[in-house]
Amino acid sequence: MNRIHHIIIQLIDVLRGFFISLEVLFLFILFGLFYYKPDFFLFFGNVFNDNNNNIIYLLTFIAVILSFSVKYSWKILFPIENGSNRLLREWEDYWQLKFRAILSIFWCFISLIAAVLLWFLNPYIERSLFGLLFIAAIGIPLIIISCQFLAAIKLKELLEK
Repeated sequence: MNRIHHIIIQLIDVLRGFFISLEVLFLFILFGLFYYKPDFFLFFGNVFNDNNNNIIYLLTFIAVILSFSVKYSWKILFPIENGSNRLLREWEDYWQLKFRAILSIFWCFISLIAAVLLWFLNPYIERSLFGLLFIAAIGIPLIIISCQFLAAIKLKELLEK
C-alpha cells in the first residue's frame, strides 16, 4: 500500500508540475487577452507578414534559449563542478528536481517547434493568431530560462553553506 501511495503522490506532483506553472499561467493570460483583444496581437503578426527573415531570427533566438535551458538544467542537476553532487542526488525529492529540469527543456523544445510551424505557415495563418503564437513562442522560453537561472543560483548557495 505504501508503494502505491508513493506512486500516486509522484503522479500528482508530475501533473502539478506540468499544469500549475508560470508557463501555463502565461498561456492563459495570452489566450484570455487574445479572446478579448485580438487586435493587440496584430502588430506582432504584421511584423512577419512581409519579411520571412524575421522568423529565422526568431528560430535562432529560441534555439539559443533552448541551449541555455539545457546548460542550466545541467547546472541545476549537477551544481558542484569540481566535487561530488552525491548529497543532492541522494536527496529523496531529487526526482522532482530532475523532472522539472527535463520539463523545462521540453517546454523550450515545444516553443522551437511552434516557431518552426510559424515559419512554414506564415503565409496561411491569420495575423492576430500569428502574433499570439509568436509571443507564446518567445515568452515561454524566457520565463523558463529566468526561473532556471534563479534556481541554479539558489541551489549553488544552498549547497555551498
